[in-house]
Amino acid sequence: MFAGLIASSAPCGFVDQLGAVIIGIISGLIFSLCTKLVKRFEIDDPLDITQTHLACGVWGVLSVGFLHKETGLLYVGDSY
Repeated sequence: MFAGLIASSAPCGFVDQLGAVIIGIISGLIFSLCTKLVKRFEIDDPLDITQTHLACGVWGVLSVGFLHKETGLLYVGDSY
């Protein structure tokens, strides 16, 4: 839940509801993948701060370029 919240903080003013759902789903996958990597490399992170803030935060910033409701690369809307 926190992963989706953090990832959707950067693009919150620029994406529509569908974009926010996509960002949340992808951030959950990124969080799970990064959790496995942190455990594999035996990094001491008991509160999962690295996965939540670093990985999902970077995804949130990058998602603006993909899912911006007017100029995003992946946006397929009625405005065109």
